[in-house]
Amino acid sequence: MKISKLDLRTITIIQLAIATLISLLFQFIIPLAWQPLDRFMYGPDIKHGDEGMNVILFTTTQWFFSFSIAWLIYRDNPFINNYVIYSLIPLGSIMIFEFSVLFFYDYIHIIPVVISAYILWKKRDTLDQKYVPPLLVFFTVWLWGARYLGIAYVDGTFGFFLINYMVAIVPNICLSFAFRKNNKNSLINPGST
Repeated sequence: MKISKLDLRTITIIQLAIATLISLLFQFIIPLAWQPLDRFMYGPDIKHGDEGMNVILFTTTQWFFSFSIAWLIYRDNPFINNYVIYSLIPLGSIMIFEFSVLFFYDYIHIIPVVISAYILWKKRDTLDQKYVPPLLVFFTVWLWGARYLGIAYVDGTFGFFLINYMVAIVPNICLSFAFRKNNKNSLINPGST
């Protein structure tokens, strides 16, 4: 049975299960040294649970990566597409920093950026600004909660975290206006409903 024959709710549950499995594997099975940026910054001997290390399961980057992989099985899910597209700016800026300053690449960042660019290019009709308010609340609670609980985003100063938060949120609000739809048509795709 083809996945496209299933209803969207079932497809979303399947993609959520795949993303969760991938994130759990990266947290409990795959060594932390396989996270290229962590390995670059802390050396090949880093391990999950080392002092000051993020709990991978609680980083937005890991979930962007996991949902990007889950996206590959069904590319027209508006819920997944509207989540993954907002990795473009924060992970894209990290990727530019990695390439231009650190001179290395990180598949955890590259894959979501490439898939986001593809969604922006080929799947715009699945994007809608109406998803932004709940996603912003979700990301805000997630990022601040993870930092407050000390399970992620604690390796820098508060000011650095605040700047990163603003880079993740403000440009994405601006990007969302490219997906604004009215009752008659899409501003991106005139003539579509």
